[in-house]
Amino acid sequence: MYSTRSSIEIEALKAEFSEAVEQSKWMDEKLNEMDSQILKARNTIKAADRILHMKQTSTRSEVFRLKGNYCHFCHFLASYMSFR
Repeated sequence: MYSTRSSIEIEALKAEFSEAVEQSKWMDEKLNEMDSQILKARNTIKAADRILHMKQTSTRSEVFRLKGNYCHFCHFLASYMSFR
């Protein structure tokens, strides 16, 4: 009777262990999926940051270009008015 009881307990422990192993595998898969999603999100954010930086830089360049053109126009206009 003692060996039958021990045998049942051992089988129950084996079943619990197998279930724990399966849960661990499932959790590892989910963790890998989450890591992959995080990596994709970080790459998307980096790409968006690069695009934003390019747009900001080109906008600043355009502002300076227009400002320079305006200054040239003002000098031209002042020269033109002084000759009249």
